[in-house]
Amino acid sequence: MVVRRERKVRRFRGFRSYGFGSHKKHRGGGSRGGRGQAGLHKHKWSYTVKYDKYHFGKYGFKRPPDVVESVKVVNVSDLEKRIERLLKEKIATEEGNKIKIDVSKMGYDKVLGSGKITLPLIVEAKYFAKSAIKKIEDAGGKAVVTVEKPKGEKPKATKTVEGKKTVARKKTGQKKGGR
Repeated sequence: MVVRRERKVRRFRGFRSYGFGSHKKHRGGGSRGGRGQAGLHKHKWSYTVKYDKYHFGKYGFKRPPDVVESVKVVNVSDLEKRIERLLKEKIATEEGNKIKIDVSKMGYDKVLGSGKITLPLIVEAKYFAKSAIKKIEDAGGKAVVTVEKPKGEKPKATKTVEGKKTVARKKTGQKKGGR
């Protein structure tokens, strides 16, 4: 075998397809079947079905953060355990032979029915579980639902014109003179 004095590449400089046959065969993408995610609906479909079946389409939804409300919960049995402390902190008050507890002052929104209750309690909360209502009433107490105003409502802006009070109206997106 004869050793070349110079590299063969030197001889092919200037030729369109030097050393690779057709110029189409040496474009770089070659055996990769396209770059990245290309061809997932065509020649890479079997890969998509096997390894990446959730690549296409939409799945589920995300609720807007201003709509999502996180509800803090407390159990009925926990209320009974904390009664002495609640009376000291004046979150709970005695009304005759019953003790009235406002759960919202404790920082909770909902009362759940886990555990046992023996004392008659008047419990005020935003939400109640059905089992909690049943246990409170069986012990001789009462479950009171408190209602709050919706957060999103704002009072309408008013302006006075020469002593008359008028309500400011929203502008519609119409042009002048058009309907």
